[in-house]
Amino acid sequence: MKSKGQAHNTLDLLFHCEGVPAEIISDGAKELVQGEFRQKVCAAGAHAKEIEPYSPWLNQAETAIKALKRMTNTAMSKSQASVQLWDICLELQCLIQLSIAHNIYALNDDVPNTAVLGDTTDISHLCEFAWYDWVWYLDPVDFPEDKQKLGRWLGPAHNIGDALCACTLGRNSQTISQTT
Repeated sequence: MKSKGQAHNTLDLLFHCEGVPAEIISDGAKELVQGEFRQKVCAAGAHAKEIEPYSPWLNQAETAIKALKRMTNTAMSKSQASVQLWDICLELQCLIQLSIAHNIYALNDDVPNTAVLGDTTDISHLCEFAWYDWVWYLDPVDFPEDKQKLGRWLGPAHNIGDALCACTLGRNSQTISQTT
C-alpha cells in the first residue's frame, strides 16, 4: 500500500485467499472504521468491531509484533541481506510463525494456520532452505549460456505456481519465481 487510505484493498485479497471472517477487529484507525473499508466489510457480511483503547489485547499484539521484528532483524543480520529486502524477510518470518506450534492455550496444541483454516499446515516449502541461502536455479532465457545460475532464496512464492514454488533473487537483483 502506498497510503493508509488503500487499506480497503487488502480486504479483497483477504476475502479471496481466506474467505470472509465472521468479525473484523480493528484498533479504531480511521481508515479501518470509516469509508470504503467499512463498506466492504459490511457488504461481505462480516461484523466490524473496534478494540477499546489501552486494552490488554493491544499489548499482546504488540508483543507478537516485537517478536516478529526481532526474528526479522536476526535473519537479516545473520544473512547480511540488503536492507531493501526487509519486508520480504518479515513476510517469511510471519509465515514461519503461523506454521509452528506456540504455547498458547486457545490454540489447543494446534499451529495458528491449522486453528484458523482447519487444514493441517504443510511446512515443506519452509523447511527446504533458510532465508537468503544460496541456491541454484534454472534460467531458460540464457540459451547458449549455462542455464544453471546462482541466486538467493527469499521464501515461498505466493499465488504463483505450486506449493514448492519459491522466490529467488537472481542476477541484476531480479526476483524469479519457480520450482526448479
